[in-house]
Amino acid sequence: MILRNYYWGWDKALTDRQCNDIIDKYNNFNSATTLTKDSQKSRSGKVTFTNDVELYRLLYSYVDTANKEAGWNFDLHGAEDIQISKYDKDDHYDWHIDGGSDLEHSIRKDGFVRKLSLVLSLTHKDEYEGGDFVIDLGPHAKQKNIIVDKLKNKGGLVVMPSFLYHKVSPVTKGTRHSLVMWVAGKPFR
Repeated sequence: MILRNYYWGWDKALTDRQCNDIIDKYNNFNSATTLTKDSQKSRSGKVTFTNDVELYRLLYSYVDTANKEAGWNFDLHGAEDIQISKYDKDDHYDWHIDGGSDLEHSIRKDGFVRKLSLVLSLTHKDEYEGGDFVIDLGPHAKQKNIIVDKLKNKGGLVVMPSFLYHKVSPVTKGTRHSLVMWVAGKPFR
């Protein structure tokens, strides 16, 4: 699939207060899933999930706008639980895709695949170092990888097709909080 836009984003979709409220509300990382380098070499950090309907509604409007404005026009049918992540020093997430493939293992039990991924930065770049969100544009692109600067802003938000390879580089200082929401639909085929 040739994309006119690899992602669609906003420099400041949510206010500092909204971001702080999300961190405060879901900051119970003591009971969250801890992903350590020992147990999973591709990822380290902590994650927790929510199915908060108000948060879902707030974020879905950005997905809908991005889907139209970027020209993807994917057929979408709802989102999975929202993930809130905490990356401390040395935490990272290596190259991966979120889904969107028609491969049998990517199709969920309901017959849908992840089509769009929303990423929201909950902390400002001054609160941590490293932790860049990077998208791989593929072997035929003039520029191989891009760092998504919008996600260095607290409240910065991007939506991208879930089949694009991306990563979070290691945090070298401080703590980076982010939120991810995956929106699914029928397979592309």
